[in-house]
Amino acid sequence: MAAKRSSYKISYKLRVLDYAKEHGNRAAARVFGPPPTEKMIRVWRQQEEQLMRAQKGKHNLRCPAPHWPELEDDIKTWMLDERNSGRSVSTKMIIHEAMRVAEQRGIQNFAGTEGWCYRFMKRKGLSIRTKTSIAQKMPADYEEKILEDFSGVEDDEEFSG
Repeated sequence: MAAKRSSYKISYKLRVLDYAKEHGNRAAARVFGPPPTEKMIRVWRQQEEQLMRAQKGKHNLRCPAPHWPELEDDIKTWMLDERNSGRSVSTKMIIHEAMRVAEQRGIQNFAGTEGWCYRFMKRKGLSIRTKTSIAQKMPADYEEKILEDFSGVEDDEEFSG
């Protein structure tokens, strides 16, 4: 029967690699393993640059880098500005703005699909359902209106329904 496969968080892999740089792969395998084995540590050392760029809480390196990072940064700042000014933003608005910015930047092969939009929002930690304001503001004289409505009602009066 084969051994059970394990996965390791990227932060753990980086800790093992730091130890392996000072003491060697075998020593790191003895301290942290088994597993990780010496072979696993060799593979992680080859992936070290990718591991440094990846999100530390994840287990894998599956998320590819975006093709147009500057475009996505521009769209994110536009989206946050729209929200800060109290306007809600839809996926169609995001795609329209992205197409406009791509045209300004001279990007030829940008399609601006809904799939791109949802992946962009996932990469940047954004969502469509974000509150733009807390609630409607109460009128300035709302307390007076409430007291006026209940001025004819006495505490002992019963209501029949």
